[in-house]
Amino acid sequence: MHLPYKFGKYVLVQKIASGGMAEIYRAKYHGEGGFVKEVAVKRILPAWSGSGDFVTMLCDEAKALVHLQHQNIVQVYELGKDGNAFYISMEYVEGVDLRRFIRRLADARQSSSNYGDPPLKYVCFIVAEILKAIDFAHNRKDKQGNCLGIIHRDISPQNILVSYNGEVKVADFGIAKGKHRSFETAVVQVKGKYAYMSPEQAEGRPLDLRSDLYSIGVVLYELLTRKRLYDAPNDLLTIEEVKKSVLPEGWEADVPIGIRPIVRRALQRDPSDRYQTANDFLNDLNKFATANKCLTHGIELSIFIKELFKDEHERSLKEDAADVEIDEGELKHETRVLSVIAKTEPEVRKRPLYRKKWLALAASFIIVVMATVAFSIINSVKMRSSAEEIKVPPVQEAVLPLPPPPIPVPQAIQKVVQEQVQEPPKLVAGGLLNVQARPWGYVFLPGYVSKKETPVKGVKIKPGDYTLKVYYEPEDKWVQQKLTVAENSKITCVANFEKSSKLTCLNNK
Repeated sequence: MHLPYKFGKYVLVQKIASGGMAEIYRAKYHGEGGFVKEVAVKRILPAWSGSGDFVTMLCDEAKALVHLQHQNIVQVYELGKDGNAFYISMEYVEGVDLRRFIRRLADARQSSSNYGDPPLKYVCFIVAEILKAIDFAHNRKDKQGNCLGIIHRDISPQNILVSYNGEVKVADFGIAKGKHRSFETAVVQVKGKYAYMSPEQAEGRPLDLRSDLYSIGVVLYELLTRKRLYDAPNDLLTIEEVKKSVLPEGWEADVPIGIRPIVRRALQRDPSDRYQTANDFLNDLNKFATANKCLTHGIELSIFIKELFKDEHERSLKEDAADVEIDEGELKHETRVLSVIAKTEPEVRKRPLYRKKWLALAASFIIVVMATVAFSIINSVKMRSSAEEIKVPPVQEAVLPLPPPPIPVPQAIQKVVQEQVQEPPKLVAGGLLNVQARPWGYVFLPGYVSKKETPVKGVKIKPGDYTLKVYYEPEDKWVQQKLTVAENSKITCVANFEKSSKLTCLNNK
């Protein structure tokens, strides 16, 4: 899919994120009179569009967000279907996620930048805003006054967005538990990102709202230390570390004294020893911030994050100036907008019966008139053709001259021509190229691939030397590697943008 791409009533402009089931795009909605609104579109991947479970999960996410109208929660606009692809359109937050925020802080610390050690007030402000959102979700009630019991179950830096305007918003309620769900899986499943799960979540035990508070505790720890709390080499070992829930030795060195008790209590293995509500957690954090003069607001955070991500912020401003121009006539669509609550199509207003009767009579009258006119025209043509005799002159056969005799070709030339015709051209054997990327990327290989999204498989390449490039657009990062392709070789390359940008290639001859 080449961007910009027309998707229903939206124009997909830039890919923001991609996962195993869905992908998220920055998109523009073009209305009447030049009206343009920027949104985010979460689209189920075509491979999963036929799966009822994944479609239901997307619908459940939309239903959860409908109940959660809060300044610190990403808002949903529409649940719809374009062709076979289900999607959610929602609020677009122009900024970065908390994972990139923490990573940028860690990189700045290594480079001895002034932004490597941000003021503690920003950490307190960000976590306080997260707690406000989760407290609202935990206590949300339906119209009958019954608590919906919504538990996010996937609190992680990737799902917390910080805008360039200093706003903090929680996103991705796709696996949230609560009464809004269409069903709950009977088989115990571990859902969420392993390194940010609570111990009971990693063990597959029943969850309550205190599980989210543990996950927020992990986020607080990583904001303070700029290090991963659980950073095992694979998922299995990460789950085992989460189950034990033991803070690493010497962790206090990177954490101010006054906030250490808050971190300890949030990360207790036993839920009864943790904070019991998000409000309790928030009160302790606010008391610390007040006592240590760490109070701030979104305007100060906005200034800080614009400087921390100065290059990306300036690039986003240029992208906003270069708006996508598309003819409004092309934006006519047949996208089905589904009801978020009942998942039914919008009701179509029925026309009165008397209008249908008059339309039927008028149509019948027109058909009779047209048939009468056509019959009279045919009769007149037949009468005219029978009255007139058309004399056709006889056609004389043309006498063509005989072709000249063939010019004799010497036998030596005939032999050379026969050898060239009979001998097929020799094909040069080459190699095959496969490219993957984490989380994803665009692949460039001169003469073969130009901005093709990963995974790229089975590209046939002639023997020779090439330079392979992979681009991760959300962070404007490039990696490249020189390749030497031999006959019958198979080259597999993996670009990793998650930790340090790196491109690794293996040549299996």
